[in-house]
Amino acid sequence: SIARMSGTEGVPQTGRAEPGGFASTFQTQLQKINAINAHAGALTVAYERGEETDIAKVMLARQASSIAFEATLQVRNKVLSAYKDIMSM
Repeated sequence: SIARMSGTEGVPQTGRAEPGGFASTFQTQLQKINAINAHAGALTVAYERGEETDIAKVMLARQASSIAFEATLQVRNKVLSAYKDIMSM
């Protein structure tokens, strides 16, 4: 976890996220989504230049990018909703 209790003082201390924790997993997924978006952008540019002739490949990459973005947006909305619920307790 990010906040740890000190053994003697009982005061929370902030530290780095543990490997495999939520923050690490979320960061990894954001990097994957960024790579998907970059790939779709590169294919789109290649198609516009005439380097890529398979329109289906380009459209599938763009659709995958769109779906990944929408999924990320929904996760963000759920995390914000959970945060608001916890803060209102």
